[in-house]
Amino acid sequence: MDNFKLYSIRCLTNLHVGNGDATYSIVDNQVQRDVITNFPVINPSSLKGSLKSFLKSKYDDTALKYIFGHEDHGIGNYKIFPGTLLSIPVRSNKKPFFRATCPRIIKDFIDFIDTFEYDVTYKDDLEKIKSFTNQNINSISVVKCFNEDIEDVKNLKIEGFKANLKDELIFNKKEDLENIFGKDLIVINDLTFSKIVEKLPVIARNKLNNGESENLWYEEVVPRETRFYFGVIQGNEYTEEFKGIEKNVVQIGGNATIGYGFCDINSIRG
Repeated sequence: MDNFKLYSIRCLTNLHVGNGDATYSIVDNQVQRDVITNFPVINPSSLKGSLKSFLKSKYDDTALKYIFGHEDHGIGNYKIFPGTLLSIPVRSNKKPFFRATCPRIIKDFIDFIDTFEYDVTYKDDLEKIKSFTNQNINSISVVKCFNEDIEDVKNLKIEGFKANLKDELIFNKKEDLENIFGKDLIVINDLTFSKIVEKLPVIARNKLNNGESENLWYEEVVPRETRFYFGVIQGNEYTEEFKGIEKNVVQIGGNATIGYGFCDINSIRG
């Protein structure tokens, strides 16, 4: 599809895009999650609003109405898909963090680009990543070519789980994969990955009145260095204007005044 474009989102700071639902857990404000996988997600309405807000300072209302729509103009001519998880930082006892993905994420990513006939040169490498992780509860694979500083995984633990080393794999487009997923990539089986992302960081927030605590609440965040992807079906006009989102810092979600949600957006080339 000629008018389909694919983008990556890299979180430069912690991200909170709230789900807006009432909760009876200890976490007052939870992030948006995919209804099937329960992985963190950026819903299209939230992403669209953030992109519109960013471009509003650059272009006139005519372009914005065409791209995003308006109550007097009808729906927008650009179709924006949700921000879907690519990788997320996970802690270890050997280095501050790795970037983790799982076969489910890879499968969904391949299915998405196939649906829109978006040809990429590294598809065979994606298939390798999807297939080599054993589907047992503790399968965490540290891929040697993505983690050349790791000589041995003996006693290596990631989020409390033991890891194994994959040193026999050869990837033809390693640099492309690192540009999309990030460096120090590891692959975690779906079940373990689900358990890890089920418990995202929770930060205590406090409202002060004359120096005294008036209200304490807890907010869930997607940690910085998390990566998402999203697709856009463009209209016939203002494509150059829409490119303004690329290689720029765009604020997504709430709490901008305390530095949340600042992201770097880049095109994923076909």
